[in-house]
Amino acid sequence: MSVLDDFLRIRLYRTQAEEFHLMADNASVSSVQRRYRSIARHYSELADREEQADKAKMAERLEQLRLERRAPVAQVAPSGLHRSKAANDNPLIGLLRLMQIYQRVRNRRTGTH
Repeated sequence: MSVLDDFLRIRLYRTQAEEFHLMADNASVSSVQRRYRSIARHYSELADREEQADKAKMAERLEQLRLERRAPVAQVAPSGLHRSKAANDNPLIGLLRLMQIYQRVRNRRTGTH
C-alpha cells in the first residue's frame, strides 16, 4: 500500500473513534455508553498500531537509503574514466552541463564566444 493509503486508513480509524466517543456521550443507557467507548478504544488502538507500523517502515527505509549512500559506488564512463555515482545523479550538475552545452551551440551559431 502507498503512504497515502496508510495515512487515510489511520485518519479513518481516528475519525471512527471520535464518532463512537460522541455516540457514547449522547447515549442514555450506561451499558451502551460502555460499549461505544470500548469500540472507540479499539479504533484508537488500530490507529496507534497503524501509525507505529508506518513509522517503523519509514525508519527502515531511511536506514536502507543511508546504507546505500555510504556504500562506495563507482561507475565506469564510456571513455574508461571512473566517476562517482553522486556526481552523475545530481540533477543540478546535469542541468548546468546542459546549459553550458546549449550556450556553446548558441555562441557557435551567432559567431560570438
